[in-house]
Amino acid sequence: MLTRPAGASGRYLYATRMKTVESESFVVMQRLRQHGYGGETLAWIVNRQEVVEVAERAGLKLERTFRLGAGWCVRDAPENPIREEGFPFAVPGSA
Repeated sequence: MLTRPAGASGRYLYATRMKTVESESFVVMQRLRQHGYGGETLAWIVNRQEVVEVAERAGLKLERTFRLGAGWCVRDAPENPIREEGFPFAVPGSA
């Protein structure tokens, strides 16, 4: 999932605005009307540790984590609040 973007990036790959939890990954329905759009879309809420493990398998190294905002609260979700995070990964061998 991150191997191609890592190969195309410079010293860092910044994956941002990811919705993360400590529990298992899951999908929610996001209703866009409240944001001025019509319709609905699916949003993937991912397990934070899985993101880091996938990145490490692609040869990336997590530098730090940025928390973005207060997070989401989703009715009937297995975990709340859902964090929104940014992950700057170092790309080894790049200058």
